[in-house]
Amino acid sequence: MEQILVGTLQSPSVVELEDGTQADLPVWRKRAKWSYLRLVHGRKIDAEIKRKGLGFFDENHTPNSKPLQFIVIDGKVRAVATQKHLLIPPEVVYQTAEKIIGVPLLDVEGMYGKVDFIREVAGLKVGFQINGGTITTRNAIRIGSFIRVELCFNPLSWLNVSGLQRFGLNTGNFERVLRIERLRELEPRLKEAIKRAEDNQHSVFNRVKQSRKVSVSAKEMRVIMSAMGLSYGLGKKTIKTVFDRFKDEPKTLWGLAMASSWIAGHGEFRKTPKGQTDHTKQKLSTISGACLLIDDKKEAVDKGLGWLKERVKSGKLKKLSDLIKA
Repeated sequence: MEQILVGTLQSPSVVELEDGTQADLPVWRKRAKWSYLRLVHGRKIDAEIKRKGLGFFDENHTPNSKPLQFIVIDGKVRAVATQKHLLIPPEVVYQTAEKIIGVPLLDVEGMYGKVDFIREVAGLKVGFQINGGTITTRNAIRIGSFIRVELCFNPLSWLNVSGLQRFGLNTGNFERVLRIERLRELEPRLKEAIKRAEDNQHSVFNRVKQSRKVSVSAKEMRVIMSAMGLSYGLGKKTIKTVFDRFKDEPKTLWGLAMASSWIAGHGEFRKTPKGQTDHTKQKLSTISGACLLIDDKKEAVDKGLGWLKERVKSGKLKKLSDLIKA
C-alpha cells in the first residue's frame, strides 16, 4: 500500500499537512532519514551525519520550511521528495505504454518491468523492455532493447547497462532514461523512447552478428565476467556458475553473453525474502547484453583487470587468483 503525505515534519512521527491537520508517520527507513536531512540542510549536513550517524535525525526536529512529500509504502517511510519531484506510480507508466503500442505488455520472470516483443528473426525474439521506475524516486523510467533467444529462452537486456560504461562500453543507443517533470510529458516522451527502441533493432542484430566473430579466451572471459559481476554486486558463487556454463558455449563474446544469459534464465539462486525483489536474474541478463556492446575486447579486459586490482588494493577483494586463473 502506497501513501504520499505532503507537509512539514513536526517530529519523526508527526507531519503537519497543508490543510493544518496532522498525520502520524510510521517507522522510517534509513535512506528516507538521510533524504530528509539532505533536503532540509543541504550537503553541509553530511559531516554531521557521518559523525553522529542517522540517530542524529531522531534528535533533529527542525521542520522543513517548504512542504515535502513523505512517501509511505507498506507501513514504512521509504523516501522523501520535494514537490518539484513528480511521483508517477509504475502502473501509470505501463498503462500509458500499452495505450501507445496498443497491446498488453508482458512480464518476464526475473526481469525488471515489462516487455513487448516486436518481431522474431533467426531464432531471436526482439523487442523493448520498460522499467516504470519506483514511486520512491530512486529509479527513473528506463526503456531499452530486449532479446530472447527462442531456442533456449535466454534473455538479453540493456536496462541499467550504463552502469558498466567504466569497462569501455558504448551504451548510448541501447537505453533511454526518462526523468519526467510534468505528467503531460509522460506520453510523448514514452512514445519517442519506444520509437527509438524499435528503430534500434537493426543495431541489435548487427551487435549479435559481430559478437559471434570475436574470440574470447578463458582468462579474458573470467576478467570480463568478474569485473562486471562484482561491479553489479553479484557474489563469487554466481559468477563462477557463468564460468562453468561458458565451457559449453562458443568461445566468443556471443558465447560469454549466452553463458551469462543462460544462468539468468535457468540458474538456481538463493530464495528471496518475502517482500524483496530478486535482482540477480536482471543483473545477469544486463551483463549478457553488455557483452555484446564490447567494441574493443582488449580495452574491456584491461579496464576490467585494472578495476579488479583496485578492489584488491582497497581491501574490497581479497585476491584475484581464484577468479581469473585460466
